[in-house]
Amino acid sequence: MAGGAARIVSESGHQRSHWQVLDDPRLPLQLAYPAITPLGHRVEGRRLVTAQAYRLHLVSSAGGEVYFEVAVYPVRTAREAYEALRQAMQADTPAPDVGELTACELAGRAGWQFRVRWPDRERRITLIPVGDRLCRLIFDPVSPLNEQILATVSFT
Repeated sequence: MAGGAARIVSESGHQRSHWQVLDDPRLPLQLAYPAITPLGHRVEGRRLVTAQAYRLHLVSSAGGEVYFEVAVYPVRTAREAYEALRQAMQADTPAPDVGELTACELAGRAGWQFRVRWPDRERRITLIPVGDRLCRLIFDPVSPLNEQILATVSFT
């Protein structure tokens, strides 16, 4: 993982040391995440490179404290990405409940978001156009730690 240690202050004012700054030149953003979660679980980064996208998953080794994915796709509208993902998810068993695409803002950039719910989990998906790419962020909104990671996002 590229980057170094940083100090992040949570909304409660509690300072968290040993957060890592993710500064990957293949991504049009930077973010920070904990190397170790408050419950002591290691956060691992897993990369996947395909012809269509570059994806990075941040996942805690146990406990479900961190699930945060960043993916970058060649130019594609948020509506096209939403429809493609919605169709792909309908093949899941059981098929999840996919929410409506709504406007949002992240780190000063306009974008779109929607939620996906399965019986045992939920994800929030944010789509932000950045130049000639579409940046997709997926995370578990139930975990406050994921919200703290999202709050560190800045676009480069």
